[in-house]
Amino acid sequence: MLPLFAFDMDGVLFDSEEVKIWCFRAAFEPLGLPSEHLAAIDAANRSQRGIPREQKIRLLLGEFAAHLPPHAAYTEVTERYRHLLEQELPRCPPLPGLRGFLTSVPASRHVCSSAPAEEIRSNLRRHTLTAFFDSVNGYPDSKATTLDRLRRLGPVIFFGDAPADLEAARQTGTTFVAVNPSVHLKSQVPEWLEDFTDVPKVRRLAGLNIV
Repeated sequence: MLPLFAFDMDGVLFDSEEVKIWCFRAAFEPLGLPSEHLAAIDAANRSQRGIPREQKIRLLLGEFAAHLPPHAAYTEVTERYRHLLEQELPRCPPLPGLRGFLTSVPASRHVCSSAPAEEIRSNLRRHTLTAFFDSVNGYPDSKATTLDRLRRLGPVIFFGDAPADLEAARQTGTTFVAVNPSVHLKSQVPEWLEDFTDVPKVRRLAGLNIV
């Protein structure tokens, strides 16, 4: 039986995390918040990697409501963020070694992300990676919901980069492998992968014995 892999997208499949953090801050900048509040938005976004953007935007708008003009709205920020991502995500490459790993290790592969499913599909198509994946799972489904569904097919190995990914794995009894982890995740795992270039190490951390 083939192993079943689930991959987060940003920071795991694609080197897109810093670009998304920049776009997120830029989506708030026209609201006229002072620089210290924009810095706080950066910090909150970094600490909440893996959390759906809709949830983060609502929380931050509520936190800074007293400093925002009356016209500031959730739809304004989310639409600006979406537009910025359309412009910037095309320049984000796959993580080093990804294609070689996908080619060399047979598996049933699935994307498990908090990003919208169409955004995920667009990134996969852009880099001709679509054929490697059996399903694409994104917002509005939570990662825990997706992992629980995938576990009905067999044992799952989830590759993630954020504490939210680790928590989803714990909630569902899923094996977790940290890839390109945030500083917040590094303190919670004993070992991690910088990328996919060291295939023997990927196999070892995933608990695989594939010749």
